[in-house]
Amino acid sequence: MTATESSAPGLVPYRLTNGIAHFQVSDACFDDLKAQTTDAIAFLRANEEHLRRAMSRPAASGVLDFAVEWRDAMVQSNTFSPELVREAGRLGLALELSHYPKAEAKRAEA
Repeated sequence: MTATESSAPGLVPYRLTNGIAHFQVSDACFDDLKAQTTDAIAFLRANEEHLRRAMSRPAASGVLDFAVEWRDAMVQSNTFSPELVREAGRLGLALELSHYPKAEAKRAEA
């Protein structure tokens, strides 16, 4: 997840770059979107007040970026649960899905 501006007190990003705070939301593997979304929902609920304060800043924006392994298929589709969409939307966060080739996904997880 990234959010412009710095995070609200109490929510510590693992990296700050050019005014963007990066948070580790899930440790799930690239091939387990379901676990990533479950972890994201738990993160949003556990940090709701901190995120709400961070997102209330004038120039704030936020994205939950899910990294998934590209399957060897002509078409790949993934669906976010209504629960995740609702939780992210209440906080003004967008959802993003980043696809990575299998080899790159494996290197990133190592």
